[in-house]
Amino acid sequence: MENIESAISDFIFHCRYEKNLSPKTIKAYGIDLSQFKAFIRLKGYSEIIKEIDKTVVKEFLQEISQHKPKTIKRKIATVKAMFTTLNYKIIFFNYAKIFPLQTNLQKEYTLFFLLFPNHVNNLLL
Repeated sequence: MENIESAISDFIFHCRYEKNLSPKTIKAYGIDLSQFKAFIRLKGYSEIIKEIDKTVVKEFLQEISQHKPKTIKRKIATVKAMFTTLNYKIIFFNYAKIFPLQTNLQKEYTLFFLLFPNHVNNLLL
């Protein structure tokens, strides 16, 4: 099974050589994903990519909530782009309208939950 480290490497490779993104964009993606990886390690979550679930992403969002709104949005978008680009068959749900997240700026943010097919099956049982 693929771990977070190899997933990040694959995604950065894709961005650099297949999408030909600018070096600054690639650097920002690398920083955001390194922060996500460090968070996973710090909290003791599994680094196996298919075991990363909505709880991990929700806690990561809470961890980065002290940043500016634009930064938060970029970091979450980067995580989402990695999972989507590498086709991990993750379903991203936008729960912002159901569960708005409030910051001290009283702005609403989009929270993406990661669900693998086995998670969906568990929810349906």
